[in-house]
Amino acid sequence: MKKRAGYTKWLSMVGSLMLATVLTAGCGSKATEEPADQGKDGAQTKQVQEIKVGYVNLIAAAPAIIAKEKKLLDKQGLKAEFFSFANGPDLYKALSSGKLDIAYAGMPAAINWSSRGAEFKIIAKVDQGKNGLFTKESSDIKQASDLKGKKLGNLVKGSGVDYLIRAVLLPEAQLNDQSVTLVQLETANMETAVTNGTIDAAVAGEPFLTFAELRGLKVVEELPDPAFVVLGSNAFLKDHSDAAKKFIQAISLRLMI
Repeated sequence: MKKRAGYTKWLSMVGSLMLATVLTAGCGSKATEEPADQGKDGAQTKQVQEIKVGYVNLIAAAPAIIAKEKKLLDKQGLKAEFFSFANGPDLYKALSSGKLDIAYAGMPAAINWSSRGAEFKIIAKVDQGKNGLFTKESSDIKQASDLKGKKLGNLVKGSGVDYLIRAVLLPEAQLNDQSVTLVQLETANMETAVTNGTIDAAVAGEPFLTFAELRGLKVVEELPDPAFVVLGSNAFLKDHSDAAKKFIQAISLRLMI
């Protein structure tokens, strides 16, 4: 199984640099505190700020679900509404259109959508990720270049997996999206599709990659997913920098539990 230690390290450094730049820039801005309301007895009552958080149904987004279930944002004076998405592109569309303030997403897709003009910034790093190319043990696919003329399972166009396939896996094998047939599938269905021969191979992330390997499928090559990150829309970060800082504090507290 091929691994790209150097490539992974480079992408991780890029992610760390982007994150450091955003956080440094944010530290220089002055937070705009919401005014407190006056109660009947003249005492000030803390105003609750609303925040809309989105995440894709992936294991890497578990911190978002934990924050939701444990009401961690409530403890910081934030009234959070959470939205789950079946895929990354739908999440990015919601973030770009103002339907979300915060989103948990993969770094490859974030770079992809940012290059297309989406207005958001990375405000936190959640964890490292991993994707991989897998096939049947009996398959003649021994490396990515063997995918030529094959059917390859992929997520929806514009997703992190799609970006890794088109921008990393195929070019490194001197192939392109015309060299293979990309078949759009839900990640949970890829293992079955490979096993029954509907497709020849697929690219999936954890925990599906490990499950497939444990059930006898072959991981041909690992693909680096440098980080799962938290994004904030530019409008939200500009107009509600105090709420953004409370959000960071809330998820930081989660990491210390």
